[in-house]
Amino acid sequence: MAWGNIKIKRIKWDDRQVKIQLSSKNKQKVTLEIGNGIQLTNSKVNGAKYKIKDGKLMLYLSNDKIVEIVVSRLK
Repeated sequence: MAWGNIKIKRIKWDDRQVKIQLSSKNKQKVTLEIGNGIQLTNSKVNGAKYKIKDGKLMLYLSNDKIVEIVVSRLK
């Protein structure tokens, strides 16, 4: 369990992308800051509303719903 009652169910990565699966015990907004060389414009999020602002991925999580995120490196 991470801060804010976020449960990280799975993280998988390779040289091109990171896949994250998580859920939240509470309805909340979570901001992910991703490092340099990452292309957020091609990010995919299933299971939550989201927006990209100032190089950060903002997720709007619902109670106990699994969210899948895919973030790709710059090509």
